[in-house]
Amino acid sequence: MPQSKSLKLTARITLEEKHQNLKAALEEWSATQSATNPISINQLALKHNVARSTLQGTINGRPTKLESCAKCGLLTAEEEEVLVRYLLEAAQQGFPDTRKRLLLRVSEIVQLKAPERTIEVNKNWTNNFLHRVMKSLWTPAFFLPEWRNTGVT
Repeated sequence: MPQSKSLKLTARITLEEKHQNLKAALEEWSATQSATNPISINQLALKHNVARSTLQGTINGRPTKLESCAKCGLLTAEEEEVLVRYLLEAAQQGFPDTRKRLLLRVSEIVQLKAPERTIEVNKNWTNNFLHRVMKSLWTPAFFLPEWRNTGVT
């Protein structure tokens, strides 16, 4: 019998939780390697709810998804955190940034980091960024510029 939609949603594990499970499995694997009867990778994968191939690849030196995605990003986690704090502070003071100004600010940061490369930040990046940090940015003042022309206060 198929599961209800709410059960399927609660059964999903976030990427951070998967990463934590993988770290726990790796720590246990490294701790049991000196033992006379070490735990197999299959048993560890089942115990910590991670894929065996993921655990095997990480043991062999392959980077995790979080590590590889962090290298590909335009901004580091610290830079994103500073940008979020700036956006929240500006919104609280009554001068929220628009998406266009956010795009320009991120473009300036990226250009300062790598002046020899030409990397364009597009609307999709800003939309994805805002979607990722929406929980911390959910204040009415932040979205005020989009409502100004509609007459909504």
